[in-house]
Amino acid sequence: MISSKSDDRSALAAVLVDPDAPFEMKRFELHLPGPGEILVRVACCTICGSDVHARTGRRRADFLPAIVGHEIAGVVEEIGPAPPEYWSGGQITVGDRVTFSMMASCGTCYNCTQVALPQKCESLFKYGHTTCTGPLALTGGLSEYVYLVRGTSIYKLSDTVTNEVAATAMCAGATLVHAFEGAPEIGVNSVVLIGMGMLGLWGIRTAIENGITRILCLDIDEERLAFALETGASDVLGTSGLSSIEIGQRISSILGGHGPDLVIELSGTPSGVEAAYHSVRTGGRLCLVGSVIPTRPLEIDPYEIVRRTLQIQGIHNYRPEHLETALKYAEKAGHHIALRNGISDPVPLRSVDSAFEDAIRHRAHRIQVTS
Repeated sequence: MISSKSDDRSALAAVLVDPDAPFEMKRFELHLPGPGEILVRVACCTICGSDVHARTGRRRADFLPAIVGHEIAGVVEEIGPAPPEYWSGGQITVGDRVTFSMMASCGTCYNCTQVALPQKCESLFKYGHTTCTGPLALTGGLSEYVYLVRGTSIYKLSDTVTNEVAATAMCAGATLVHAFEGAPEIGVNSVVLIGMGMLGLWGIRTAIENGITRILCLDIDEERLAFALETGASDVLGTSGLSSIEIGQRISSILGGHGPDLVIELSGTPSGVEAAYHSVRTGGRLCLVGSVIPTRPLEIDPYEIVRRTLQIQGIHNYRPEHLETALKYAEKAGHHIALRNGISDPVPLRSVDSAFEDAIRHRAHRIQVTS
């Protein structure tokens, strides 16, 4: 085992026991990493919308009690025997600043090898989604330390990428890279982004990186729309009080009489999905990203899908190459500055309940927690 010197063999973590109860601060014993494992000292964990859903009870969380949080950046503290390499190659060294895929895959099952869906591995492990009552408790970001298990894709961070921006790349950034996959090849010149949280900010910057100049952003929050314009959107539309059909008509008017080539739905609301459906042009692509909790049934007519030759795609998580690409985007100053401006100042781990209150109230596009 390779390690850095440490006398304290325990870690403080915030445990979500029940959605209706405050987080419980608990200490967990640190053990030596096993074969293929790495111990990372958490520098930053940003609070994703799915973490908020777990905290508020809107999302099924049958893995509780757990240390949640899956947008993480940190520093390699200890490396077990048979150490892994970085996903792109090269030795991992104690003291390296890293982020990693939010899931670990076996690399041998049908989904991993036959259909290029390692994020749907038949024995998938997800950080921040595992009970802390088992032998490997420290697998969520709201902790001083996190263990990386075998099968995790790990990335060394550039000096030009801050911890908090790298953490958002681990989920929001990589997911949006996945959503835009193939956009240049199919000639996407216009995109509509529905929902202006951190996913929306990454959507704007990813659209710009892909050479898309018409970027129309939708939200019910006027402050978020103003921020979207500052971040690179070409147009914005406030949707409060509008029906899904009216939204589609407004979008068509803004874009000169035709719907967008690509609509990416990020809010996860039924009304947002219906608005996306009514917005996309004939022959266009509708990409659903935000629907990560159950909702009411949608009012969508299959006849319209056929007649309009629509492509509807669901995106859930990402492949390792998507995270590598997101981190490369984050190295560019323009992208980095725009993304960093959407992240809060650090909130200490012991104030995690306050951090979640800020996240629930949308005090920033992402709230960052530091240990």
